Amino acid sequence: MWRQVPSVQELTRMLAREDLLWCEATVVSQQALSQRFLSFPAGLFEQVFMELLPQFKQRWAGRQRRPVVRQRMVGRVK
Repeated sequence: MWRQVPSVQELTRMLAREDLLWCEATVVSQQALSQRFLSFPAGLFEQVFMELLPQFKQRWAGRQRRPVVRQRMVGRVK
């Protein structure tokens, strides 16, 4: 199962309202999730990243249009 979750805040909400694999929905704090991600083993992250890297490269090469990142200036004073 793979889901793209845009933020830790949204992940916190999802865990509170949805069952996930063999676990029932549970309430966890945003701080607890952030701490867990900070302690995520680097070796495990590297292994997953290296397995996914060829797919990322292939998808990037297959794109017809490259997305343009536009920054929005908030509170800019002239």
